[in-house]
Amino acid sequence: MSGAMPGRRGLPSKSGVSPKSKPLRIAALWDQTIQSGTPPRDFFYGSEYRKEEIDLALSSDSPLSQVPSVDIDGHGTYIASLAAGNADADEQFLGAAPESTLAVVKLKQAKQYLRDYCLLQFLLRSEFHGNSTGNLRSFRGCCYFV
Repeated sequence: MSGAMPGRRGLPSKSGVSPKSKPLRIAALWDQTIQSGTPPRDFFYGSEYRKEEIDLALSSDSPLSQVPSVDIDGHGTYIASLAAGNADADEQFLGAAPESTLAVVKLKQAKQYLRDYCLLQFLLRSEFHGNSTGNLRSFRGCCYFV
């Protein structure tokens, strides 16, 4: 999820992908923005955290000292809930694949020239469709690439 340590922003604990959910359904987390840990096999950047490490961190008093990944704006957590959130009748909510286990990737930010290109394409498309403000939420994905 673009974003990590789900539940820090905007995800209901009943979703099944929040740290308060039992059991937490994240198989592994690859945070491409953290360079201090061990990257996944065959990669040379980012830090990988396995389920055991995440579970141990979440049961500790200071989880971020063990798995320092945070979903800063809540976007990745939101997407994770849409993808795999549990049923919640009170909220009339059901994820696309409830009770699934997730492999989460928090992407590093794209290089500036790619972000500029995507922004230009977004603005041109918005202007073409008569929407001067556009939908910046749909643009967000262009800011990050593997």
